[in-house]
Amino acid sequence: GTGTISISSTATVTVTVPATETLTGTSSATETVVNQSLVVNGSFENGTAGWRIPNSSYSVVSGDAAEGSSALRRTGSGLQSSADQTISLKSGTDYILSAWLKLNSGGSGPVVFDTADRFDSTCQFLVQSSAAGSWRYFEGNFNSGSFTDVKLRCFGETSFNGTAYWDDIQ
Repeated sequence: GTGTISISSTATVTVTVPATETLTGTSSATETVVNQSLVVNGSFENGTAGWRIPNSSYSVVSGDAAEGSSALRRTGSGLQSSADQTISLKSGTDYILSAWLKLNSGGSGPVVFDTADRFDSTCQFLVQSSAAGSWRYFEGNFNSGSFTDVKLRCFGETSFNGTAYWDDIQ
């Protein structure tokens, strides 16, 4: 006879066999997980494509990047609107979010990457003045629960002054 195999989002495999059939034999399965970034142009290699850039204090520059050749840069001071992107999520799914951040030496921070308060308990990344001068890698995870999207934001807090960078967001 035949049965059905269903796979849930948590990769639990359930085999249902009709009561009139007997399950015999051995089965095996191989699961391939593809780590595909949902972030459009998180490397900034395609300029600002995919990102909402609020004003001229943000730009994409070449030559100072954590990965590749380009990064998002903000110069200036104070809290301004964020450079951001909203990505779609599948409800009830686990995600890993990562980003590289940098605050130039002599700058004051913090420089922030976050999820607009939605998953900030595990995915709000900050570079303070004490860590200025080099790229810092951050990674966090979250379960989307009932949410089907999240806004990713890059910005400097009220006390920000200097030059900040974001790169390789995925």
